[in-house]
Amino acid sequence: MSEINNNMQSRFLELFMFETKKYLDELEGILLASQENGRISQNDVGNIFRIMHTVKGTAATMEYGRLSSIAHKLEDIFSKLRDDED
Repeated sequence: MSEINNNMQSRFLELFMFETKKYLDELEGILLASQENGRISQNDVGNIFRIMHTVKGTAATMEYGRLSSIAHKLEDIFSKLRDDED
């Protein structure tokens, strides 16, 4: 039974790492384009909020409390930016 649990944990970790890297790559692209443009668009703010929301949730599911907390704080910042622009 323990071997099955370890195998599942390993698969979940692999999936978490794959998806989180994909989101962080997307975030990097947004930030680099914003730096190049000298501004961040409202669409980008919404996309960053969505990325942080997803990372927060998946990190919490994986019981990575510190990462979830950091992502939550960033999500809050971009939520405020998104809501203030409306």
